[in-house]
Amino acid sequence: MRINHWVIVVSVGLVTAMTTDARCQPIASHKKIVAFKGPSARGFNKSVRELEAALPGIDGVAMYPTTWKDGVVTEAIGRPFRMDRHRIEDFEEAIAHVRAGLAKASRYKHNFLMTYLTSGDKKKKVPDWFDDEFEACVNNWKVSAEYCRRAGLKGMMFDDEAYYGTNLWNHRGLKYQKTRTAAQYADQAFRRGAQIMRAINPVFPDIQIISLHGPSQTRGETDPATDGELLRAFFDGLLS
Repeated sequence: MRINHWVIVVSVGLVTAMTTDARCQPIASHKKIVAFKGPSARGFNKSVRELEAALPGIDGVAMYPTTWKDGVVTEAIGRPFRMDRHRIEDFEEAIAHVRAGLAKASRYKHNFLMTYLTSGDKKKKVPDWFDDEFEACVNNWKVSAEYCRRAGLKGMMFDDEAYYGTNLWNHRGLKYQKTRTAAQYADQAFRRGAQIMRAINPVFPDIQIISLHGPSQTRGETDPATDGELLRAFFDGLLS
C-alpha cells in the first residue's frame, strides 16, 4: 500500500509534462513532487544533503512524525486523533531539527508533516465524533499546524486510512451507532471539521493539507450510511 501511495504522489506531479507534445519540457514551476513518508525531523537534519543527492528529482518529503524529548520517543505530533492534549513546547527539539535541515537543503523546500487518522498506539483509542474528548483532537490539529509553521513546513500530508482501531469515516461500528443516525453523524463530522479548521487558521492561515484520499471516493452517493461518507462530511467541514 505504501508503495502505491509513492507511485501516486510521483505520478500526479508528472501529468502535465507527459501530456504535452514537447517530450522534454520541465515540469511547470508550480508543480511539486513530494515523497510520501520521509525521514523524521532528526533524520531530515542529518541526511538532507544525501537525500537530495539520491533523489534529485523531487521537491520535498513528508516527514514521519517521530520526535524526541528527554529521551522519550513519540509520534504524537502526527497523531492528532488522540484524547491526550498535545503541547507545542514538547516538540521544540524537532522544530529545531527541521529548521536546521532546511538551512542545509538546496532543493527540498516543499516539505510536509505526515499526519494520521490512527493514534500510533493501539492502546490509545480515537474519540468518537460526539465525545467531549474530541476537543483534544481539535487542539492537537492546531498544535500540529503550529509545529508546521514554526518548523518551516508547508503543511500536513494526511493519511486518512484506518489501519487499526475505530474507523471514523463509517457510521457502522461507531460508538453511538444505535442512538445516532448516519445523518446525525455526518452533521457532527462536518461540525468537527469546521472546528478544526477554525483552530488551525489563526496559527497557520496559509497551511497546505494534502490528503491521500478525498471525498470523491463516495461521489454520487447520497446515503450518509455509505462507507466513507463521513470522510466527505469531514472535508466539507474543513472547507466550510
